[in-house]
Amino acid sequence: MSRKKKNKHTSLVTLSPIEYRSDDPENRIATVSRTLETEARKTHSDQVLRQCPMLHMARAQIIDNVIPSMGQQPPDSLKSKYLLFVAEIDGEVDDFLDALYNGPQYPFDWDKEADARSKHANFVKNIWGQCIGYPDDAGSVFFRQYMTRCRIKVTLPFKAYNFTVDEIDRATRIQAQFASFAEANQSLGPDDLHKAWQDFVEHYEFFAATGRLTINRHKKHHGRHEHIRESSFKPLRPPNSTAESSHTDGDQP
Repeated sequence: MSRKKKNKHTSLVTLSPIEYRSDDPENRIATVSRTLETEARKTHSDQVLRQCPMLHMARAQIIDNVIPSMGQQPPDSLKSKYLLFVAEIDGEVDDFLDALYNGPQYPFDWDKEADARSKHANFVKNIWGQCIGYPDDAGSVFFRQYMTRCRIKVTLPFKAYNFTVDEIDRATRIQAQFASFAEANQSLGPDDLHKAWQDFVEHYEFFAATGRLTINRHKKHHGRHEHIRESSFKPLRPPNSTAESSHTDGDQP
């Protein structure tokens, strides 16, 4: 029996100085703010960060000053405005930064890949390219080096789920599929419901991905309830299945 390798979860926090002059003569802060606002208004599929497959969550915020403690005189002040960036990812930071700078790959569509690369590079330029110390030389290597210099050690990382991005996406699809099935078939009788359930099992992706179905039910035996686990039901592969259906968790029934 093979044992699935545990996925590495990484927290990335960077603090990058943007502008120390109060009048912002080069509009660096305005460029960062405008880029973030424009990105937030885009549809989910068009957002740059959402095209990084290992990303759980990310947050970018401009810090322009600190809030003084009550009664503090004189209050502390920052010498520069800063860009705070926080991300929770699967795997290594360098892989995430490469994906953020270069964009997704399209091996059979060079024009689409070039457009994606340009879009992602411009996003990085309009965000971190406005920060002090960002290298003039463009490229993902220099971007990684700059982010390493700005990185802050995380002592209390946030991790909502102990699963990868792919596993969470699959779980949400399963949830939506079950909800749709329940809503569409709630008025059926036992026989029709059983037939609908079989059709559902045979056609939906997560049964094909796992290659088996486990049914849990209770049976009363000698005055007590026994938990019975059945694993003999093997669903059919869904029609028009893609290569994704072959990615199983190791063991086959």
